Formats: sequence, C-alpha cells, structure tokens
Amino acid sequence: MFRKRKNKRFRKNSLAASCVISLIIVQNLIAQNVSHSGTRLTETFGRQTFADSISSRPTVWKTFGTDASNFISDAGDIFSSPLHFGTKEWIITGGIVGSTIAMFPADESIRNFTARQHGRIQDVVMDFGRSYGSTYGFLIAGGIYATGFVIGDDEIRATGRMTVESLIFAGVITSVLKTVLGRSRPYTEEGAYKYRGFQFQTATTALPSGHATVAFALSSVLARRINNTWASVFLYSAAGITSISRIYHDAHWASDVLLGSAIGFAIGNAVVSVNESRSTQTDSSEETYSWKLVPAFNGVSFILTF
Repeated sequence: MFRKRKNKRFRKNSLAASCVISLIIVQNLIAQNVSHSGTRLTETFGRQTFADSISSRPTVWKTFGTDASNFISDAGDIFSSPLHFGTKEWIITGGIVGSTIAMFPADESIRNFTARQHGRIQDVVMDFGRSYGSTYGFLIAGGIYATGFVIGDDEIRATGRMTVESLIFAGVITSVLKTVLGRSRPYTEEGAYKYRGFQFQTATTALPSGHATVAFALSSVLARRINNTWASVFLYSAAGITSISRIYHDAHWASDVLLGSAIGFAIGNAVVSVNESRSTQTDSSEETYSWKLVPAFNGVSFILTF
C-alpha cells in the first residue's frame, strides 16, 4: 500500500517537474529568439488583434504537413548517413563501440560500487534522473512543440519537432540493438556476459540503455538550440544523472549506459545539424532584391540591388 502511494506521488511529482522544465526551456528559447531578432512577442501582435494574427498564419494542416515532410526528410538523412561516412565518422563510431566493449570487464565492479552508495538524498536525485529519461522526455518535447505552435513561433516549434525526431530516431536504433543483442540486465543475476540474441523481454534487453538514449537525445538538441552555457550545464547534468540512475537502480550495466548516451548524443546533434544545413540552403536559395529610382544629373537612375 505504501509503495503504491509512493509510486503515485512519484508520478505526479515527475509530471510537475517535466512541466516546469518545459516552461524554463521555452522561456530560454523565447529569450534567445528575442536577442537574435531584436523584437518581442508582444510587439508582434502590437498592430493587430490576436485573432487577426492567428488567421494570418498557415493553416493547421499546412503546418503539420510541413513538419511531417521535414520529419521524413530528416529520417532519410539520419538513417542513410552511414552510407556517406568518411574516415573521421568511422573512427568515432569505432571508438564508441570499442569503449563500450572495453568497459565490459568493469561492469560488475561498477555495479557493486554503486550498490553501496544508496541513501535518501541519492534516491531523490536518481528518481529525477529516471523520470527525465523516460516518457516525460516526450512530454517535454511535445510541450515545446505545442507551445511554439500556439504562440506562432516557428523557431520554438522547430525545436520541439527536432527534439521529437531525435527521441524517435535514437529510440529506433536503441530498440533494434536491444532486441538483436539480448543482453541480460544486472538484476537477473546472470552476469555481465549473458547474451541471448533476439529478445523482447525487458529482463533480456539491457544493451544499450533506453533511458540514457532519451536523456542525451533530449539534452543535446535543447543545448544546441538554446545555445546558453548554463542551460547546457543543466541539460547535460540531467542527462548524466539519468545515466547514473540506471546503474543505481540496478537496471543497466555501465557499458549499457555508455552506448545509450553516445547514441542519444550523436543522433540529437545530427538532427540539429541536418536542420541547420537545410535552413542555410533555403536561405541562400531565396533571391532577395530591391529596386529604387534615384535622381541623376541627366535624368533618373534605376538601381537594382540583389
């Protein structure tokens, strides 16, 4: 009975925390947009009514259609990217895989050490980490997207879309690896080297860590988009706590967490880079010009600027 009440309270607190985090993130994104554009949201609606501003925006279906098109395009770019890897990318990939394998011998020792570090304060901190890397990551991403859509801020909506994309793309990669590798979790007491292959049960899908993947995918996108040192420190600290919490709760080996974190970080940054590249290409392809008539000594001069 006590555990049921505790779990219910934990879910409520986690939901409240995710809402607060979403508001803080949106506030930082708005502040960044203001600093870049030199205008405020209130000024946007200063010369027209809110109803007029809503009606002047693209329709809901057109907006969703554009975002869906970008989602499909980004998915194609991300999942086909290994076909275009150069030497540098393969070295990084090899380094991640090699580091994960190199950590296998230390998995048992790290698990035993972490088991001796439990305490009341640690429990609270690690519970936060677990919620940050779970379904509440999708709530934060969805909240950012919804906020951008409602207030008509394309940059905030794009940030929400990128965050959702990174969670889905990284989640697909992690889920496939979990199933194919079929590694037993620590609490099964089968050791760090038990692999069955092609498993679908929670107890036998340890590598890589899904929570670590979600946390770093979420944090890497937001850190890039907010572009603020203190925000980055908070976001990556939260992701780090999530990773440690999986070992703390005996749900993952340290190597599971390392690979999951690397996948989330890589995909999150790749999604932002793909979108920034597309935005740059779009801006450069748009022809902007202006013309004016200027009085001259012999008449009028026509000046075209482009």
